Formats: sequence, C-alpha cells, structure tokens
Amino acid sequence: MHYLHVIRNSLIYLFIGLFFIFPRLQPICFGLAFILSLFTPSFRSSWKKSFLTSENMLFLALFLLSAISITYSTNLYAAWGGIELKLSFLLFPLFFPAILKSGSIKTRRVLEFAFISAFISFMILLTRAMLRLYNGEGTHVFFSSEFSFIVHPSYLAIMLNILLAILFYRLVIGKTAIKKILPPVILLILYIILISSKIGLIILFINTLMYIIIYAITNKQIIKSLLITISLVVCSYIAITSIPKLNNKFTTAYTEFFTPDTSGTLKSTGQRLVAWETTKEIIEDNWLKGVGIGDLRDELNASYSKNGYPIMNKKQLDSHQQFMQTWATLGIVGFLIICLIFIWLFTTSYKTKNFMLFMLTLNFLLFGLTESMFETQAGVLSFLAFFYLLTDKRLLRILRKKYEST
Repeated sequence: MHYLHVIRNSLIYLFIGLFFIFPRLQPICFGLAFILSLFTPSFRSSWKKSFLTSENMLFLALFLLSAISITYSTNLYAAWGGIELKLSFLLFPLFFPAILKSGSIKTRRVLEFAFISAFISFMILLTRAMLRLYNGEGTHVFFSSEFSFIVHPSYLAIMLNILLAILFYRLVIGKTAIKKILPPVILLILYIILISSKIGLIILFINTLMYIIIYAITNKQIIKSLLITISLVVCSYIAITSIPKLNNKFTTAYTEFFTPDTSGTLKSTGQRLVAWETTKEIIEDNWLKGVGIGDLRDELNASYSKNGYPIMNKKQLDSHQQFMQTWATLGIVGFLIICLIFIWLFTTSYKTKNFMLFMLTLNFLLFGLTESMFETQAGVLSFLAFFYLLTDKRLLRILRKKYEST
C-alpha cells in the first residue's frame, strides 16, 4: 500500500501547487487524492477522530443546509452546480486534516509548493506582459486582469496576502534573518501591486500594519515601529497617486461610493453597491429560508434589468458579499452558520495563541465583505486548504523557528 501513499501525497502537493498556475485541474487532483485515501489503512483508522470537530461540524452544516435548499430552488441546474461547489465543505474535512495529522504529508513541503507555484505564476504573467509590451501594447498589460489572466485578481490577491502574512510571521515571530525573507517579500508585494485588486491592496496594508504592531509589542521598539508605520503610509500614498492604474481605481471607487451613479454605467465599486442593495431587498422578502441555492442569481439578474443595470445582468454578478449572499440564499440559519464559523475561528485563534489563524480569519473576513468567496472554487478551496494548514501544530512549530525536517 506504500505506493498509494506516494501517489496520493504527490496529488496533494500538486493540488497546492496548482492554486496559482492551473486551478481548473485542482478538483481532479483533489478527487483522486480523496479516492486513494479510502484505500489506505492509516486513513480509514483515523478519519473519524479528525472529522468530528467543532469547525468541521459547522462546515458540514453549511453543506447540508445548501443541499436542503435544493428542495425549494426552481433553477435546478444552477442548484446542482452550487452543491458541487459546496461539496468541498464535506469532502475536504473528511480527509485533509486526517492526512495532515497522520504525518504522511510534510507540511513544510506543502507550504513550499505554494510559494514555488506563486513564483512560477508571477514569472509566467510577467513574461507574457513584457511580450505584449514589446509587441506594441501599452503599460496597462502589467496591471489588474490584463496582468492576471490565470486567476481572478481578487482571489489571487487573498492567496498572495496569506503567503506574505506567513513570511511576516517568520520574520517577526520566528526571528528569521531579514536577508532570507526579504526577496520573497518584495516579490509578493510587487505581485499584489501589479494585480491591483483594491481589497487585495487594503488587506496588504492591514497585514503589514498588524505585524508592525506585533513587532513593536514583542521587541519594545515603539519609535522604530512608528517610523516604519509612517514610511508604510507614505509609500502607500506615493504608490496610489503615482501609478495611474491604482490612482484611477481608488479615485473611481471613492467617487462611486460617495456619489452614486444612476446612469447604469458603473464600475467595480458602484456595481457592488447596487448588488448589496439588491441582495438586501431579496433578504427582506426571503429572510427566513432564502431563495435557495439555485435561484439567487436569477433573482439578482431580474432586479438588475428592472432597475436599469443591464451590464450587471449580462455579467451575471452575484452579491459580492458572502454574508449577504448566504442569507439571501439559505436564510437566517445559513447566515448564522457563516457568522459562527468566523466567531469560532477568532475564538480558537485567541485560545490557542495561533496568530496565523487570526490573520487568516481576518483576511478572509475582510475578503468576504467585498466578495462572495464561498461561491467560487478559488475561494472555497483556498480557504479550506490554508485553514487546515495553518492549524497544523507541526507547521506552526516550523514557522516559529528555523526550518527543520518534519
């Protein structure tokens, strides 16, 4: 049976590596790894203990409630597509934590695959942008979705921010020499700037500020930390005002937020405001049980067309806010489950003094306020994978000190 372990573990490493390079293949790797796990004696003897935990029961409740909502969904095609996505909340907890706890997977190597994948994807995107520039296209090819064609910029940004938070943790908590951390830190920051996701840049700023505060507290370097904070604010201001793409994004967002455009020609922020207001109206009419997992997008599209936003109908935009989307889809119980998941995460991070879990939770909470992250493969899989990795005790020991064999 040893060869089954080898193949399964290789599939898991590949699954992590594909986050940044070819995410469409991830479900295949995930499914094959799960099936192979069923034939390994160590997994069959340990899965139950790993699965029957508070957090996994919350994930299971979210999946079951989604499945129940099929019974009152009219768009069954969309409903089954939603269930296929939510199935990860059942299958992932069944086998991934058991494999991590068994020790058959080297958590350090899993993390290394993620960093290597991010570096490879950056080089692919940078090379492509440079070739487009050489062929006469403008500098716009280095920013936003023009640059990030593999993964949606917002979802790519959240994953890169988690990796960057891990490096900051190694630097501040693990006391790793800055010369070892600096090159990948610079690369990840540059990567996040180039993909130009507003929420990604905001989370980058908050993450950096959080670690500066931790550095100030743990090392009693108040003056130095204050100077670093001032430098961070100045550099952020210079970047936003001097890079046209970033300046345009934040200026447009500010304008649309404080001066709503009723012409129907909305940009990203304006579209989100309309989506939130529309979802709010759907919640008011269906607050108890929601409209069902298959019908929310149809309800939104009908409202977009009725209120004069055909472009949003054409783009099939969802609620762009996970908490509101869950309430509109699954009702008040679904909303409470989502809230309980994040309450549990924050509470556990405090009780176990797991600062990386706190940062993960904070990042995805902020992300969920502007994206319906659990309605996409990239959002669900990245959340679950990084959650289980960053609650693995062996990996946390590694992050707190110099790398050693696990």
